[in-house]
Amino acid sequence: FGLKPLFESLSSYLCCPPLNFAAGAFASATLEEEGVPMAGPMLASDGDGDGEAHKARGNELLKAGNFAEAAAAYSLAIKANPTVPAYWSNRSHALLRSGDANGALKDAEEVARLKPSWAKAHYRRAQALKELGCPHEAAKACTHGISVVEGEAEAKELRKLREVMSAASAAIDLSGWWHGTVSKELGGFVQQFCFLPEGELRCSVYGQQLPGNYVLRDVEIGSNGDVKGGVDVSLNGEKVPYLFKVDGNDKDMLHLCCPMKSPPERPRTFH
Repeated sequence: FGLKPLFESLSSYLCCPPLNFAAGAFASATLEEEGVPMAGPMLASDGDGDGEAHKARGNELLKAGNFAEAAAAYSLAIKANPTVPAYWSNRSHALLRSGDANGALKDAEEVARLKPSWAKAHYRRAQALKELGCPHEAAKACTHGISVVEGEAEAKELRKLREVMSAASAAIDLSGWWHGTVSKELGGFVQQFCFLPEGELRCSVYGQQLPGNYVLRDVEIGSNGDVKGGVDVSLNGEKVPYLFKVDGNDKDMLHLCCPMKSPPERPRTFH
């Protein structure tokens, strides 16, 4: 059924907590900053000795937690040779750690321009966009990266990051109170949901408000902006696996489909 929002409160969803990613290609995301190149394109060219010296200095400062100074050292490396993607990537990382997400995003975009097939360029873009409170755009950055990277391991890690960013985007779209009517087959009564931060949920039925929680599953973002996936709703100790969708062209309409079987299984379609 469709649900119409009574109000929305998005600001609390825009500041996502730090995310931990599974081990894999990006579990060693700082290897390059430590001077050990990750698999991928050549990161240096002949004649950039000065740049490599500044990069090495930046690596030391980064490891010591001096992020602003590390960014300055990488800037000198870029000045020595602006064609080396690792210099821009390292500075993007340092800027992000120092709190300059906008600067980190600009550098990540330059990395993607210099080496479009390098997975780290798209990882850096997604991380910066996440810090800027733009998980939807971060998920799209991952999708683009998956389409151009050469290694399956790197693509796998980008898919994991996209899953996290897609769920964060869905949490923003779902936030606030929604008002709707259950289908006639299930009673035709009025029902309200309120999706809150940290997976907290409120459900109002027949004037009674029930506390609960929710977990988003397998969220996908379509090319037209549609957001769909699973949402496990738990009320009074009972979990119901819903299928949900928010149309890209109508963010004021939430479609929910609950299971009709016992034990409950998430529906595959809305029909």
